[in-house]
Amino acid sequence: MHGTAKSAAAWSEVEAHSDSEEVLFQAWCDGQERAFDALFRRLSPSLMGLLRGRGFALEEALDLQQTVFLQLHRGRDSFRPGARLRPWLYAIARNAGHALRSRSRAPVLAAQPRLESQCEAVEARLVRDEQRKLVREALARLPGPQRQAIELHWLQGMDFREVAQLVGSTPGAVKLRAHRGRQRLRCLLAERMCA
Repeated sequence: MHGTAKSAAAWSEVEAHSDSEEVLFQAWCDGQERAFDALFRRLSPSLMGLLRGRGFALEEALDLQQTVFLQLHRGRDSFRPGARLRPWLYAIARNAGHALRSRSRAPVLAAQPRLESQCEAVEARLVRDEQRKLVREALARLPGPQRQAIELHWLQGMDFREVAQLVGSTPGAVKLRAHRGRQRLRCLLAERMCA
C-alpha cells in the first residue's frame, strides 16, 4: 500500500508538468506506466501525420508507429537529459521508414501477381514518383522559412505551435509562412504542369 501511495504521488507530480513531453518520458523511464499512455496519446497523431505524409499506407504507418515506440523503449537509456523528445522520435521514425522501404525493394520470391497488375503497379509508381519529384523541386524553390513551415507542418505533422517553438517564432508567423508557401507552391506546380 505504501508503494502504491508513493507511485500515485509521483504520478500527481508528473501530471502537474504534463505539458512537457520530456517530463512524461522521464516518468515513463522511471517506471510509471501511465506516463507512457499519456505520451503515446500525445505523440501518436503527429507521428502518424509524419508517416502518412511520407507516403506510407495506413497499415504500414500503424506498423511503423509500433516499431518507433518499441525502439523508443529500447533506446530510452540513450536519451540525453535536456534534449527535446520529438526530434529524436521523428529521427527514429524516419530511420524505421527507410528500413521498411529498403526491405520492400528487396526481391520477393513469393507468387508473382499477373503481368497486367504488375504493369499497372509500375505505371502508378512512376506517376507517384514523378509527382513527388515535381513537389520536391517546387518546394526547393520556396524561400527557406516558407519551405521549413510547410515541411514541418504539412509533411511531418507538427502543429503550428510546435513548429514555432522549433524555429524560434510565433505560431501566427509560422501559419502565415505556411499559407504563403502553399500559395507559392500551387503557382510553381501549375507552371510546371503547363510547361
